[in-house]
Amino acid sequence: QQILDFFHLSENVHDFAKDVFKLDETLYKPWATHICSLLKESKHKLAISEINKLGSKKIAIGKLNLINYILNNENNIDYARYLDNGWYIGSGAIESANKTVLQQRLKQAGMRWNKETGQYVLSLMAKAKSNLWKQDVVNYVEKHFDFKRVYEHIENPLTFKLK
Repeated sequence: QQILDFFHLSENVHDFAKDVFKLDETLYKPWATHICSLLKESKHKLAISEINKLGSKKIAIGKLNLINYILNNENNIDYARYLDNGWYIGSGAIESANKTVLQQRLKQAGMRWNKETGQYVLSLMAKAKSNLWKQDVVNYVEKHFDFKRVYEHIENPLTFKLK
């Protein structure tokens, strides 16, 4: 299931509202908050109805057509169901992991990676960041290799370097 990031959807709702209500915070903020609440409750048809009530307010050329945006993403905005399933409706965790797992390790000075070797490093970084280092890495190494004394001294696998 693809999920449209709720934060990005709400950004678009607020941008649309700012444009329609000419940046009048007393009008656009409550309206946008209401629309976002409806969308988060999976009431996108009611949200579209509320948008249509604006009626005569025209969408400026080059601005987002919020109704089309919602309809084009109709299969990816059932946020109430996603939350009931325990799924993330925002990409913040993924974006954060991209920065802390991928970029932090692979973009250091002098680093060269190909797809295969980069994947190995990222898999190990993910284990460390997920607190699975000892369970999945150290225990495996101890079981299959004679490196137990080396790994006993690793307190932080993210900063460990062989000397």
